[in-house]
Amino acid sequence: MQKLFYIYSILGIFLLKITSCSHVVTLTDDDFHSKIPSYTVLIVKFFVPWCGHCQQFDPEFKSAASEVASKKKWPVTLAQVNCDGSGKKICEEYGVKGYPTIKIFNFGEFMFNYDGPKNSESLVKFIKFKVEPGSEKVSNLDEMAACLASLDNVVIGFFNTEKSKLEGEFHKMADFMKLEYKFAHTYSNKIMTTFGYRDEIVIFRSEKLKTPLEQSQVKYDGPENLHEMRTWVAQNYQGWAGYRTQKNTELFKEPLVVVYFHVNFDDKSSISSYYRNRVIMTARKFHRGKFPYHVTFAVSNLNEFKKELEEYYGIRHIPESKDQLIVTARDSANKKYVMDNETVFSSESLQQFAEDMLLGKLKPYIKSQSTFTHANVSHSSNDVRGDGSGDGRPSDVTNAVGLTFSKLVDDNTKDVIVQLYTPWSPQCKETSEILKKVSKKLKDEADLRFVKIDVTANEVPTPYVIKGYPSVYLAKKTLKNTPLFYEGEQTVKGYIRFIAGNSTFPLKKYDRNGQKITEVDKKANIYERKTEL
Repeated sequence: MQKLFYIYSILGIFLLKITSCSHVVTLTDDDFHSKIPSYTVLIVKFFVPWCGHCQQFDPEFKSAASEVASKKKWPVTLAQVNCDGSGKKICEEYGVKGYPTIKIFNFGEFMFNYDGPKNSESLVKFIKFKVEPGSEKVSNLDEMAACLASLDNVVIGFFNTEKSKLEGEFHKMADFMKLEYKFAHTYSNKIMTTFGYRDEIVIFRSEKLKTPLEQSQVKYDGPENLHEMRTWVAQNYQGWAGYRTQKNTELFKEPLVVVYFHVNFDDKSSISSYYRNRVIMTARKFHRGKFPYHVTFAVSNLNEFKKELEEYYGIRHIPESKDQLIVTARDSANKKYVMDNETVFSSESLQQFAEDMLLGKLKPYIKSQSTFTHANVSHSSNDVRGDGSGDGRPSDVTNAVGLTFSKLVDDNTKDVIVQLYTPWSPQCKETSEILKKVSKKLKDEADLRFVKIDVTANEVPTPYVIKGYPSVYLAKKTLKNTPLFYEGEQTVKGYIRFIAGNSTFPLKKYDRNGQKITEVDKKANIYERKTEL
């Protein structure tokens, strides 16, 4: 009997796995072109099993597929193609080089790539933006009550007629801004009489987030102009300190201060309301011009942002007590800060933290491996630790970590070739070998440095983005904020041609076309360097 029960249990788990994956269609080289014309909108994930980013994205993609499948009116299907297995030819046909890559098809015709964040929330929001109207129609008081019941604020248009200019501009605005904001509209005379608005647009704060410290309803009193209306919504929607969730993170722009705690807004007397009111009191001081700075303030649920706190701020222990909180900040350069957990939280201490962040008085948090165990040296710097110290024997490529990246790459005496890599990518390993060969051929170039960094374990500044595998940049001496992305062939000749053509000064042994130069050419090359100096 126990054996039979065990067999049924295993069978149940197997069937559960099949069911959970059933909303994602698997396509292959054999059936791709024959099947995709039958789908109105098809969102295809191109992946390889060994890719770490693909593995992380897989449950997010499946979750998005399940949510999309539950929306019966959405003519959208999610599918996947294995580029290292049954879909190799299709991936080559569509030029897939980075993983995962997401492409959108309409009745079999390729439309465009999805380049947004690789998570379920963002993908579903993107789909919603494409297929749903911008504003929800509210026809009676029960629907109005339901519209106002969530934790989301909502912009509501009250209109006597469907043909007024204000109503037309409202719908244009809603269609344009629906990805970030919630909109609703009504033509009901009873609703307009009950709420006291007619031919007007009003932002309603969530019932659960109401506080005496700010208006619960904000009426638009500007011109019937789309630009003015959009600006008004953006400036007033969240209030002094909005409730930041996984669904609306893009609304909160840097410089940003976020206070995380265990949220309970159902009870107005709870510690949650106390904390949020302290944040609002601080935010009002900045918004009212007492300080010559702009800062966005927000509150978030600790449990909802465990992953963010760990990955972006290195906080692995989330406090369980309802009285405990965590305060973080990001400045306009996306540098990250964490308030000392010994600091007593108050409006005054939060204000001081925000001011110190703006004035550069805080030490930023940088995700980084050890500077000693994950560094070797550069042939140009004799840098055994990868920190610019200049000790030790020379080698070909410097292994940077988060804490040493800026010192190595932002050195304005060097042009720097930067490889962003992941340990599990075969393409990255191939590129590493190619760049080693390139660095040896260019070992006499004193103005050139080669650096690589594992982006799965270290943080890199904003200009450096993984655009596929490999991702290689050239950071020129005086253009560190706008590094050049390499898009050429993965060969030694290709990289030399790229470096020679874009280096700050001409190379000693190669002309601007990447060709080896003769003794006669060398004199002209020296002259060119002097001229550029």
